[in-house]
Amino acid sequence: MRKYMILLVLLTSALTGFSKIELGTQFSDNMVLQQSAKIKIAGKTSTVGKVTVTTGWGKTYKATADKQGKFTVTIETPKAGGPYDINLDDGEQTVLKNILIGEVWLAVGQSNMVMPVKGFDAKQLVVNRQEMEQHASKLPPIRFLTLESPPSEEVSDLVLGKWVAADAQSVANFSAVAYEFARTLQEELKVPVGIIVAANSGTRIESWMSKGSLESIADKFLDLDRPFQKNSAAAMYNAMIAPLLGYQIKGFLWYQGEANRMSPGAYLKQFPAMLDDWRKSWGGKDLPFYTVEIAPFPYPTDKDKAYIAAFFRENQRKLSRTLAQVGIVSTVDVGSSTTVHPPDKTKVGTRLALLALGQTYGFKERYQESVYKGYSTDGDKISITFSGNNRLQLLGDTLQDMEIAGEDQVFHPANATLQGDRLLVWSAAVAHPKSVRYCFKAYSVGNLFTEHGLPVPPFRTDNWSIIQKKTP
Repeated sequence: MRKYMILLVLLTSALTGFSKIELGTQFSDNMVLQQSAKIKIAGKTSTVGKVTVTTGWGKTYKATADKQGKFTVTIETPKAGGPYDINLDDGEQTVLKNILIGEVWLAVGQSNMVMPVKGFDAKQLVVNRQEMEQHASKLPPIRFLTLESPPSEEVSDLVLGKWVAADAQSVANFSAVAYEFARTLQEELKVPVGIIVAANSGTRIESWMSKGSLESIADKFLDLDRPFQKNSAAAMYNAMIAPLLGYQIKGFLWYQGEANRMSPGAYLKQFPAMLDDWRKSWGGKDLPFYTVEIAPFPYPTDKDKAYIAAFFRENQRKLSRTLAQVGIVSTVDVGSSTTVHPPDKTKVGTRLALLALGQTYGFKERYQESVYKGYSTDGDKISITFSGNNRLQLLGDTLQDMEIAGEDQVFHPANATLQGDRLLVWSAAVAHPKSVRYCFKAYSVGNLFTEHGLPVPPFRTDNWSIIQKKTP
C-alpha cells in the first residue's frame, strides 16, 4: 500500500509541475520592469486555452495558448513604483511577487563588466568594495539579474539566473561597474533600478552578434573552422541576448573590446551592425548605447604593435561620434600596469551613469566632457583646442604621456602648458612639429581633466598609419 501511495504522490507532483505556467527567468519574483512601457511576456502552459494576467496596478489581460501551449501577452507598466504582484491564471495560478517598476538597463561585455564588487581574487580586488557594501546595506531599490547561460549554437528560449535585491551580502557578486551605474542613477532619479548583466570573460564582439548581423557585413569570422566555444559566431547572442528580446529596457551598457583590440578596423563594421540589429530586435531605433574605452594596459601580446590598443580606442570614440545615441566614457586615468582588470570600477560606473543622466534623462549639466577639437602650429609649438566650454586643469606638475613629432614621425616626450582653454605643446628636440599625441599608447596615465572631474580622452592630431617609427 505504501508503495502505491508514493507513486500517487510522485504522479500528482509531476502533473502539478507540468501544469504550472513556465516563464523565462527574466520574468520572476523580485524583477524590475521598465516604467511606462509595453512589456511582452512569453510563456508556456499545458492548458490549451485562455491565460489571464492580472497586474497589481489594476490591469487585466488575456492571451490564448496555441497547440504547443505557448502564449504571449503584452502588458503596460505604470510609472515607477511598487512592490507589486502579477498573477497568471491558466486554471492554476502562478504569482510573481515583489515586483518593482523603474529603469532597466542591459549591461553586456567581457571580464571588466563581469568583475564583481568582491573582485576576482586576492590580487584583483575592487578598491571601493567596502563603500559599495555599506551602500547596499541600506537596501536601496536596486536589483540585478546576472545571467549564467553557457554559449549556445542555437537561439535559446531561456536564460539562466535569478533576480536578486541589493543588500550588504548580495552586492558582493554584482558587477562592480553596473552597480556603480545603478547606484548613481537611483540616487539621482529616485526610482527603482534593475540591471540585467549579460557578460562573459574574454568574449569577442562576434559572439555577441546574431548570425544575421554577421552575414550582413560578410564577416569572415563565420568561416572559421574550429570547435564550438564561447567565441564562436553568435554563441553569446544565442544564449543571453535573443532570449531577452521583448523584455523592455531603457538602454544598453557595453564594456567590451579587449578581445578585439588587434582588429580596430573590423570593429568599425562589426559594432554598427550589432547595434542596428539589437535596436531593431528591441523595437527601439534610438535606444541609448553607452560604451567604455578599453582599459589602459601594457598588453604583452601586442609586442611591436604598441599603438594598436590606442587605435582601437580611437575607433571606439569615432563610433560614438558617428552613431546616433551612442556615448563613451574614458578610462585613461584608471588603467593598471599589472592587470587588464583595473580595480577602480567606481569611476567607470559613475561616468556611465553621468553620461546616461546627461544624454538620456535630460540632466545636461551632469556630463560635460572636453575632447580634442583641432590644432594649429605656432613656430616650434603646437596649440591644441578642445570642444565644450570647460576649464581644463592639470592634476600634477607635468602633463603625462604627451608626445610630439616632426616630419620624420619620430615621437619625443613633450612639454605642455595650459593657456586658457588651449594646450600649448613643444619639445627642444622637434624644431618643426607636425603632430601631437596624448596618452596614445597601450598603457598611459592621463592627468588632464575638466573642471567637473572628467578626464580628457586620448587623442592625436595626425592621421598617420598604424605602423609607426619607434620613439627614440
